[in-house]
Amino acid sequence: MKVLIADKFEKVGVDGLQELGCDVISRPELKAEDLPQALREIDPRILIVRSTKVTGDALKSGANLGLVVRAGAGIDNIDMATASSLGIFVSNCPGKNSIAVAELIMGLMLSADRRIPDQVRDIRAGKWAKGEYSKARGLHGRTMGIVGLGQIGREVAKRAIVKGLSSHAKAPDDAEIERTSGKGEAEPPGARAPEGTAGPLPGSDQTKPIGRSSGRKRSRTDHKP
Repeated sequence: MKVLIADKFEKVGVDGLQELGCDVISRPELKAEDLPQALREIDPRILIVRSTKVTGDALKSGANLGLVVRAGAGIDNIDMATASSLGIFVSNCPGKNSIAVAELIMGLMLSADRRIPDQVRDIRAGKWAKGEYSKARGLHGRTMGIVGLGQIGREVAKRAIVKGLSSHAKAPDDAEIERTSGKGEAEPPGARAPEGTAGPLPGSDQTKPIGRSSGRKRSRTDHKP
């Protein structure tokens, strides 16, 4: 079975496909505009991408194409309507990067609270402002908002609890809001609004307004970094 990988891909993944007997063609340099011609020339049965956009024209160019795999979460870079009309299956790999993204979110929160980028800049300039950068409030005991309770959101919530943060979790449709304390227990009505918000949601016309409205309505502004 011929497989075209049109994006950067780990060698272990390529080796695994070859061990299964697949004829793997790796073309990580391909862009969205190059994909239609590549699909016509290579004529794979399976197409694997990460961030490369798979347009309707590209899908129509693969005469033997039967499956498109997004090596990551979400399928927003694939023309699903065209794939469906052509009978091409589309799959993704949800959850594979959830822990890494959750750790990045927590790292960025710590970095913002401790002003780590500012400290690095000053140190590189030969300035040691210990007194200035010791004014951070810290994360323990504060309240965090999480917009989106998918796999990433749940991983963020776990790490928030470990760091002593209370969390307000908000579903994308705003129908339900789950409030948990640092011990994972329900908070009483009237619990204070989040002091910072994380929005692990796929970017789309439906989700982008959620983050903006959530930040305006729920985040507190009476605190210092």
